[in-house]
Amino acid sequence: MEGGPSGGTLETIVELTSHPITEKSKLGFNPLLKLVGSKEKSKNVFSSSLHVFLGYSPDHNSWVGFFPMSVGNLEIVRRSNAILNFGENLHYEEGMTYPNFFVGFLATSGLFLLGTCFFNGPIFSFLRSYVLPKPGEGPSIETQENGFLNAVGYGTGSKGTKVKSELYFDADPGYKSTGRMLAEAGLTLALNQDKLENVGGALTPAVGLGETYLQRLIDTGCQFNIELIKNKDN
Repeated sequence: MEGGPSGGTLETIVELTSHPITEKSKLGFNPLLKLVGSKEKSKNVFSSSLHVFLGYSPDHNSWVGFFPMSVGNLEIVRRSNAILNFGENLHYEEGMTYPNFFVGFLATSGLFLLGTCFFNGPIFSFLRSYVLPKPGEGPSIETQENGFLNAVGYGTGSKGTKVKSELYFDADPGYKSTGRMLAEAGLTLALNQDKLENVGGALTPAVGLGETYLQRLIDTGCQFNIELIKNKDN
């Protein structure tokens, strides 16, 4: 991916880190696993891992490191699995690819350094006042136009079948592409109710918007492809 930092997003992170949640849930289980319309929780086993450190990935043929949004995305997939039942023993991991080790090392080190600064009052106060973009500030029009996001997914089934998918956005994912995502999500809810899952509760995009939303993104400029890499019988 390529794009510019968002002042509003950074401000959100500041608020989250400034007011951490210290109370534990009294429900007795993770509410993300609660099934819709049932008092039972999902029995699907879910495991996940973060690419905290930089490493080489043969699947991507490139270096893979930590992706900040993966912390939240893991929980979104967990909730989708509880409702849609992707399968038992689901394992999910997510990271960000880099063109070479040097770029990956600098980017990963920079992320951890910035994260450390968030918890150092004087240093972060200086960065917030004089370096980082403020709420309402963000990348230039040129940066937005030249930005992109290529989300590549690899899936391996319980019997060994492997598939690969690619979803490509041709603009800054944090600004221009986000605006289109929000607009198409709203249109999906307003105009395509008959094609959506008839469930309530806390829903994820996969549940509440589904393939109808994906098709809208494709129709308005995204590129999507999914292919079989290895058949279970091969």
